[in-house]
Amino acid sequence: SSELLLALAQKGLKREILTGTMLNDPVGSAARKREALGELAWSNCSGGIQNLAGTPWFRSLGIDMAYVHEQGGSISQQLGFALATVVEYLENLPKHGHPLDMILRNLAITFSVGNNFYLELVKFRAFRLLFAQICEAYRIEEDTLCSPFVLARTSAWAQTHYDAPSNLL
Repeated sequence: SSELLLALAQKGLKREILTGTMLNDPVGSAARKREALGELAWSNCSGGIQNLAGTPWFRSLGIDMAYVHEQGGSISQQLGFALATVVEYLENLPKHGHPLDMILRNLAITFSVGNNFYLELVKFRAFRLLFAQICEAYRIEEDTLCSPFVLARTSAWAQTHYDAPSNLL
């Protein structure tokens, strides 16, 4: 994140023009590597969010759930891992000085999608409904915070990235 800000400064651009998402997911990274999550990972994640505060169109907490699908996980497993990861961030990042609203404003979740059109649509709808339950449990009432920024990525597991038209989404 600091390199991104340095590049902007060198070009004379303001941080407010940034759009997009940064993959900043120590929980997912540790899960993919089957490693424990250390304090350094939380610190780096926190730094990425803090450095990019004040960028309204940029999400600095990018959670990538594609690995669950690509390792053969079912839709319910993808949803379970995604929701558990969100809760992990909501529980741990406030300990590093980030209020819940800042965490949710910076959150972007990427799912891998296959070629079963209707089940993939149901997955996204179910995620939004379950995410609303998390917001309710944390007593977050602002609607904009409880509408997660969700991205779809063509599944590498089903090899649809080689034949994009086969993926209806």
